Amino acid sequence: MKHHLKLISIFFLSLAIVYGSFLISANNPKNTDVGIKPSILKTKYINPSSRIIRIEIEVLDDTKKDFNDILEVKFNNKQIPLLKAGASGRRARKYYQVKPGTYTLKWKVSKGKTWPRSKTFEKEITLNETDKFAYILIEGEKVTVTTSWINDESI
Repeated sequence: MKHHLKLISIFFLSLAIVYGSFLISANNPKNTDVGIKPSILKTKYINPSSRIIRIEIEVLDDTKKDFNDILEVKFNNKQIPLLKAGASGRRARKYYQVKPGTYTLKWKVSKGKTWPRSKTFEKEITLNETDKFAYILIEGEKVTVTTSWINDESI
């Protein structure tokens, strides 16, 4: 019986110490250096000196030609994962945020039973400082790049 009372008293004592430490830490925060505040202007999303351009890449199989399926797509040497094609031929849709510059788009299309079995295409995409976003549509062997630009007065 004494053993059980000793365990119960130790349990309640430790519970009181832990609960008391929580109460003390809530009243006395650890970081008392209030003079240093993080600057919101240092984040890369708000910094006006670095423009960010949003890119949407949509990959479709060519449904007009047989065996013109897309095998792989790379944007700026980054592989875009492809899904199985549905009835519309959609294989992927991917979004990126990049800085102005020149980027490489590579894609490989199967050619069916003719030799060579696949053909690789490549396109250089140049994004200017005035571009707001870019839409890239890959459909079989064709690619279409559409960009929207910002009026110079709004920069």
